[in-house]
Parts: sequence; structure tokens; C-alpha cells
Amino acid sequence: MMQGCVSEPPRRRAAGPLRYRVERREGGWSVVVNACATRPMADRSRAEALARSLQAEADGLRHQTSRWLS
Repeated sequence: MMQGCVSEPPRRRAAGPLRYRVERREGGWSVVVNACATRPMADRSRAEALARSLQAEADGLRHQTSRWLS
């Protein structure tokens, strides 16, 4: 006997937006998203630049994914 879904599978929902932030940690500044963090960086401005870059990339991917899901 075959198992499976006869009807069309439910539509995927887009995931919530990711928010990258910079936090002070032992040894410097880290970029944090959810519960994940980069290694500490000595320079806060470098960590902020990295967070902006990652946020822009995540937002771009989210935009592409939302077009794909619609």
C-alpha cells in the first residue's frame, strides 16, 4: 500500500525576520542573532559593520524567499 498525501501540500510560511545586533562580551564585541554569536572582536565599529552587512544579506534573502512563496 502506498502512503502519502493526495491533496496539495500546505503552503510554506515565511520565517520571521532575523535581527542582528552587537553585544559586549568577554574579550570584545560580538554580532548576535538568536542564540548564536561570533567570536569577540576588539573593535566595536567592525562588529557593527559586520552586523549591518549580515542584516542586509538576510533581508535580501528574505525578499527573494517571499517572492518565491507567493
